Amino acid sequence: MERNGVNSRLIKLNLHTHQPQIPEPDAPTLPLPHSLLPNPNFPNVDVIIPCYNASSTIEAALSSAYYQNYEGLISIVTYDDNSVDETEKRVLEFRSSHPSTPSRKLIHKSAPPDKRDPGGAGYARNRCVEAGSGEVLVLLDSDDVMMPARVKEQVELLMSLKDDERSRAIVGSKFYRDPANSTHHYTNWANGLSPDRLYLEQYRELTLLHPTWCMMRSRFEYLGGYVQADGGSLVLKTTDISPPKVTTTKPPPFPLILPSEPASSLILAEDLRLFYSHMKCSGLLYQAPSVLLMYRHALNSSQSSRTPRDLLVKLRLQAFSDRVLSKPPFSSGFCVWGAGRDGKAFVKSLSPPLLSLVRLMVDVDEKKIKGGYYFNRALDCKIPIKHFTALNSPPHSDLPVVCCVAMYRTGGKLEENVASVSREEGVSLWHFF
Repeated sequence: MERNGVNSRLIKLNLHTHQPQIPEPDAPTLPLPHSLLPNPNFPNVDVIIPCYNASSTIEAALSSAYYQNYEGLISIVTYDDNSVDETEKRVLEFRSSHPSTPSRKLIHKSAPPDKRDPGGAGYARNRCVEAGSGEVLVLLDSDDVMMPARVKEQVELLMSLKDDERSRAIVGSKFYRDPANSTHHYTNWANGLSPDRLYLEQYRELTLLHPTWCMMRSRFEYLGGYVQADGGSLVLKTTDISPPKVTTTKPPPFPLILPSEPASSLILAEDLRLFYSHMKCSGLLYQAPSVLLMYRHALNSSQSSRTPRDLLVKLRLQAFSDRVLSKPPFSSGFCVWGAGRDGKAFVKSLSPPLLSLVRLMVDVDEKKIKGGYYFNRALDCKIPIKHFTALNSPPHSDLPVVCCVAMYRTGGKLEENVASVSREEGVSLWHFF
């Protein structure tokens, strides 16, 4: 059976779980990568795989990276972050059975003897990037599997961009989950976003799934890599990491860190922190149209699944406050759409200066509207609650809006109501939940 240009048996090694069926493309036209010399017209690629207690899945991840149908050089770079299982043994066994060739290199690093505790996924990815030298970085988690055409399709999209766009781009892809029905709301949402929605819905959630990211090394280094809980940072290799029209040769000081945030928290949400640093630095988002990743769901076994929702909301709000609420037109006052749980949580999370800018809350619930106000004695605030149609009439007709009601859950009614108030998304209206 053939899939995406390479015999699909090659990516099923030690994948101990059922895989949903995906469409079968044409038969392969390329020989296997270990029989090829790298094509010099293709950029060198580093596949970045941080490892922690992944002994049951790491071989499938490595196989999927090794057997890509990409004609250029792929270096598969792993870093074992103090695993306590047989992850490192499995990596070394794979290296023994899959020796480096002119077109495939395997680079492995492990935590030094004096480092006893895991540094976290961001720390491990930074070490992988330092160990490699590829012009393009492709991210992969140690429990996920790439489709054989992933590197080829994402690099082709990335290199097709103009120089300025390429230097500021993250390219993601569509994915499928295993098991098939896990996190179906997020999966359907992320896979269904149009190019403009990748930008417009950025504060609701990561619009590009983290292990599908592909970017230029120079971009990653310009952003300074991932935030590290130990206070360390990425060691730079690229001599010129500045995007066009930026004169500094050092990464900008834009890490997304909460005030007085402890190290135990800094080890989490590394993807969200880098994503918003990227967006703050004029970042661009693209998505390859194909399904290029199997994204494994294992409840409570990954760092991301253990990240508290409250932390994610606080980080998103800090980025949103910095880039939207503190700037016109929101800095003169704004409306919160939704007087329910999420709207109230949003209001309660605002800093005092931003809380003072909330002029109005709107809703469709007659009971909430009849109450007239949202009171919060602890915050010393009293905010009027009105029907959303109030946004079409003075004095609220020019008030910018933060929508704190989940999209795509009301059969299109919310979206219809939001469209009726004639605000421009990405300018005078943003969705936060």
